[in-house]
Parts: sequence; C-alpha cells; structure tokens
Amino acid sequence: KESYGDISHVISAGGNFYNSTSINEATAYSDGCFISYELSPEESYTMLKSFASKYDGDFTLYLLNDGYIPWMQSHFCPLGEHKSGCRSCFDKVDYRIKSENNDLILISRAADCSSSIWGPCRNYYDEDMIVRINELGLNTVSVSVIL
Repeated sequence: KESYGDISHVISAGGNFYNSTSINEATAYSDGCFISYELSPEESYTMLKSFASKYDGDFTLYLLNDGYIPWMQSHFCPLGEHKSGCRSCFDKVDYRIKSENNDLILISRAADCSSSIWGPCRNYYDEDMIVRINELGLNTVSVSVIL
C-alpha cells in the first residue's frame, strides 16, 4: 500500500464488500472501505465479527446511517431523451422523480447526456449497531449522503 501523506485510500461501496475474506484482502490495498449496501446491519455485524477475530490492524469501515445511494447509471437521459438541441438539464442541477414508494433524485450530465438515479438505501446503520461494531475493536465512520 503506497502512502500519499494525509490522503486515505478508501474503497467505495461499489467494491461490494460482503464477506470477511474480501475485506481482509482490501486491507492490503486501502485504509478503509464501505460495507456493501445489500447487507442488513445484522448480516454485516456477523461478517465483521468474523473479520475482527482474524485482523489486528488499522482499517476503517464506512457505514451509511442516512441518505441516498446511486441506484442506476444510464447513457440515456430521461429528461431530453437525446433530442437534438436539448438543454433540459442546463435549467436545473437535479430533478426529483416520484416512484411508487420513494422520492428519487435524477442527476443529469449535460456533457454526454447521461444520468444517474439516486434513491434511499434499503439498510442503514443506527447508532446502537455502530457501537456494537466498534465494540468488536473496529474503527468506523458513520456516513450520511446528502444531495
């Protein structure tokens, strides 16, 4: 693992860490990682208990306690539908989309007419669970993603 001064190397949730073996492997390449958004806090705790029993080092786990996550990225823009001369996304930075159960955020990119849809995470870590994970001897950072 190379050092760049005070810069931390953190692997995003896109790394999809869902077992102790993959997190252990990540310790050789980074200073921390986000736990997979797909795991429930209880599933994460069980997995991290296994990781903590085998690992004795300085590694930080990033746990989402509130906010939105990227649900989908698209090379198609639902605002202007790639119409010639479209400037729909120049008027506003983001748009709210109502789905059946959620308020979603559409972030469009004018440079290439692509977009991302962000929505609420299915699993959040409350303070009690974060304390339980800390009690395993692991470093944690509680994260809120505000758009």
